[in-house]
Amino acid sequence: MATFKFLEAWLLVPATGFALGMVMLRAGHVAVSDWDILDFLLTPLGLTYAGMFSLFTAALLLFEQSAIMVMVDPSASFDSPSATRRLPIPVRQSWKILRLGMAKLFLLSFTLVPFVLLLGLTYSIFLTSHDINYYLAERPAAYWYAISLGVVLILAAGAAGIWLAIRWSFALPILLFERISPRDALRCSHTRVKGIGWQVGVLLLGW
Repeated sequence: MATFKFLEAWLLVPATGFALGMVMLRAGHVAVSDWDILDFLLTPLGLTYAGMFSLFTAALLLFEQSAIMVMVDPSASFDSPSATRRLPIPVRQSWKILRLGMAKLFLLSFTLVPFVLLLGLTYSIFLTSHDINYYLAERPAAYWYAISLGVVLILAAGAAGIWLAIRWSFALPILLFERISPRDALRCSHTRVKGIGWQVGVLLLGW
């Protein structure tokens, strides 16, 4: 686990910033402010970068969780929880883990697309008559309308994301230890969560 945290803190974050800077530079974009970065991420190239980064992050998180599950599995036949003896298990199933991450990311993106479109529509209706700095400084009624709708949409999107996280909470261990396909693992996870969704949700939120 410490190895994964080291990769995330010391390698992933700097590498992500460097890669984003290089992609923006080659695309002819200059990041002077956060709005410049947002404008770039809304372009086809920016969306491609965001998608690849999201997939890589999801895969890294799944591999981290897989390694932890394998290391603490009490049913393993090993004499000791040696990393050199247990870690090859998720490595051998890396393609299936990656496919599970891709499936989760696709389904999550598909679920959140309506909320993103509604947020964009809210922005275009209420916050495009003037420069964004005007709204931040003067805060007219349109600003508060947009903020109110935005908060509602973000909370709704968060609720949808939490529901999916609960539904998929058992998918990774099922994939690792029951040796079935990613699609079947997602389906089995949803079946096993039925009736205990609230308990699982409390545990996930607490964690």
